[in-house]
Amino acid sequence: MVNCVGIIHEGRMLEECSYQQLQENRYSYIRLVVKEPEQVYEYLKNDLSIGKIKKPEASVIKIYDLKYGTLELNSRLFAAGFSVVEISKCRNSLEDDSMSMNISGFGTSNASYTGMNTGNKGYKAAEEAVLADVMAEEAMMTPEQKMMYELLGGREAHMRNVMSNFNSDGDFVGPGGVVVPGMYHGRDGEVDRSTWQQLIDVSDDARQKMFDNVKREFIQENGISNGDTTKRSKIFREYQLSVKKEDRAKGTWTLQQYEGKYRSAMYAAVKAANPKWEPGQPFDPGILDSVTRESVESQLAKSGNTFVKKSFSGSSFDIQI
Repeated sequence: MVNCVGIIHEGRMLEECSYQQLQENRYSYIRLVVKEPEQVYEYLKNDLSIGKIKKPEASVIKIYDLKYGTLELNSRLFAAGFSVVEISKCRNSLEDDSMSMNISGFGTSNASYTGMNTGNKGYKAAEEAVLADVMAEEAMMTPEQKMMYELLGGREAHMRNVMSNFNSDGDFVGPGGVVVPGMYHGRDGEVDRSTWQQLIDVSDDARQKMFDNVKREFIQENGISNGDTTKRSKIFREYQLSVKKEDRAKGTWTLQQYEGKYRSAMYAAVKAANPKWEPGQPFDPGILDSVTRESVESQLAKSGNTFVKKSFSGSSFDIQI
């Protein structure tokens, strides 16, 4: 079994690394398009401890620290309440990979690629997620690339790595189970969002925790959402783990809708007290004493998959956050 791979260019040894390290450096970067680039950038840096990341350009973030794959990032961002417009891998050729790798040492791989159980739910889920793409990549390989690919374990090794991101029930959980089962829904743009973007009952306890967090952060940051200090992702995760799997995504969506209405009500209260106030400027926290979870929710009505504010006539109109 090969423990170490050497990259040779024009007769000179450039790098030596383990199979795992080579896999981790295979993709040059992940391109992420989001609606809240600054908040997502801070979340990636602070909550996910991603080091190599380029500051947003418009709504695009480029991630060079590949500790998380696109599947996991998409799920983590959704669970934290962010909207992902597009997420994709931008890859180098194998030769470009060998010239751009920055590896200080190499280790020993003890992985065995024999006897993989292709009948379990984890493999079936991995197969559905990536096998078609893997086969398409294989078909485009040059003979030299194919030789390197087989040296590193080929399709079986690739699939075994992907399988490690799924649990025994076939749920995507990411490395070490960082994603709560039931919170991943497939590739963005290929899934019917209406299957989980639905309003369901969420416990008073979860709603109160979210309200308290919104109020604390609104006061602390003078009405600005700060990715450095927010604890919202922790609240979402605690809620997800407290309900059955099939309700987690729907409940998270519902909690996001409440969160937006809580923040909107606080903004309106401060603005009513001081029409010249703008987010980022200090204000009297006492203004928010009259804003309670109950007072906000009493003015809301369901409309499709979101909440709208009731009018005096009993009908409703939508307010966008």
